[in-house]
Amino acid sequence: MAEEKISMEDVVKQVEEAQQEQSNRVVNGTVIDIDTGGGTALVDIGYKSEGIVSLDEFEGEDIKIGDEVEVFIVKKSRNYEHPPVLSHKRARMEHRWETLYKAYEDELVIDAIIEKRVRGGVIVDISGSKGVMPASLVG
Repeated sequence: MAEEKISMEDVVKQVEEAQQEQSNRVVNGTVIDIDTGGGTALVDIGYKSEGIVSLDEFEGEDIKIGDEVEVFIVKKSRNYEHPPVLSHKRARMEHRWETLYKAYEDELVIDAIIEKRVRGGVIVDISGSKGVMPASLVG
């Protein structure tokens, strides 16, 4: 059999594609350290290095070491020099969007809270997600 030759550019491209697949998604992790002075938590997400998430992301939640948390992988370092940047808020937002999209697909009626009037409609809050509802739909 003839050996297939792969260029260095192809290898780099494959690695970057694999890393991109690992970013921009929600994963479960375990809080392994909390730095209250720095305002961050270290979360084990099963990768080569642990990720960092700001404690501000856990509004009103009392997290502690050993807690399971859902986080969104915002950014991964190419060469593992820096830990992955994680977001708990973004993970919650992704779930809200999935719920809204499913309601749209299933043609369900959803509840929304009107926050204020704007020209042409109203600003609404749907489970923490903001949106604009045209005046023509306000009944």
